[in-house]
Amino acid sequence: MTSSVAQVVEYLSASGLLTAEEVRALESSLNPTQRNQEAGGFLQQLVRENRLTDYQAAQLRAGRADRLFLGSYHIQESIYQGELIEVLKAKDSNTGRMVALKILLPEAAKRKDSSYRFDREVQAAAKVSHPNIVAAYDSVIDGETQYLVMEYVDGPTLTQYVREFGPMPVDEALHCVYQAARGLEHAHSKRIIHRDVKPDNLLMDQEGTVKILDLGLVRFDHAPALGRRPESIQRLTQQGVMLGTVDFMSPEQCENPQNASYQSDIYSLGCTLYYLLFGESPFARETAMGTLMAHQNDPTPDMRQLRRDISPAVQMIFERMMAKTLKERYESMDELIQDLETVISRDLIYEDGEGPQGGSGSIAKLFVGGVVGALIGALGTFAVGVVVLDEIALLFWLLVAAGGLIGLLLGIAIAKFRS
Repeated sequence: MTSSVAQVVEYLSASGLLTAEEVRALESSLNPTQRNQEAGGFLQQLVRENRLTDYQAAQLRAGRADRLFLGSYHIQESIYQGELIEVLKAKDSNTGRMVALKILLPEAAKRKDSSYRFDREVQAAAKVSHPNIVAAYDSVIDGETQYLVMEYVDGPTLTQYVREFGPMPVDEALHCVYQAARGLEHAHSKRIIHRDVKPDNLLMDQEGTVKILDLGLVRFDHAPALGRRPESIQRLTQQGVMLGTVDFMSPEQCENPQNASYQSDIYSLGCTLYYLLFGESPFARETAMGTLMAHQNDPTPDMRQLRRDISPAVQMIFERMMAKTLKERYESMDELIQDLETVISRDLIYEDGEGPQGGSGSIAKLFVGGVVGALIGALGTFAVGVVVLDEIALLFWLLVAAGGLIGLLLGIAIAKFRS
């Protein structure tokens, strides 16, 4: 049923979405004819004035005002809608803080496997607290509705970022992977294995901070999570059904999902590094089975053959992250973090010290330095000319000094352009 303007104003007055003063101003601006009109145009005006979101306007127009609140939260928009869950952006009416509400949909709540995974995510979220993991504030059961109240991150997933802006410069990709590694190290310290590390599960906020998302597939290492697992979960595992995303799955997970370990998260993070640098996963094939086989059998790609700005140090880290066997792979996230910190702090990111795609690295700096040296030499010789030589020599060295100055300015301009 489509709402009228009068019905919308009445709801806005009762709901608290607008202040009493704003509602009075709206009512005084409407004549009797306008009040009985269909509310579409009126709602769009409120959206243009930033008084309502598009989501809120659509729900009010359709007469679904009940979709605008969940507990004490004012729903702002729908972020994600899947078969099992819906994620909503909402405003806490008590604190004014923006949050994300991850809701287990009613049909999914009736399935034991979905309910079990959601409960496991709630338990995992309660165990972790780290700047590089999306924070969980509360878990709520409201009648038949169960939802997790989480930190709202204003920014894209790394998948969305790469699709919009293209492959990252090497230093930016390494910093993203480094931050994710820090978050995963914390999760591992709580004996939590993520099992689904991928760009889709990494968010980047407006300050460039990377945060790990979605603990729905975590496994608690050597610790019972919630007692006996539902038979459907056990059956899925016994039948070898994949838990995770095949493009970023470790060889041992491809063989048996039960083989997932802390080192599996390292491998998946290596696949993520490759995606950030090239815009595709390292072993993407036409079929899921082809991808699984490639993870297990195909050699690790040599990234330096595909991008000339990748240094041997970065390739070495990538190869250890992507090693087929656990013996050759990094043993722990801490070991990986140490190598990343070394490469980043010692400026070993780019080939021969060059910047992104041959940009402002040591070569450009040497060029500017050479020009500066030439200028200093010219000025020194000019000083000698003033004291010793005649006017013709003085004029000559004056021209040399001017040429050196022009060279300096040109060198600086080139260096800035290449950066």
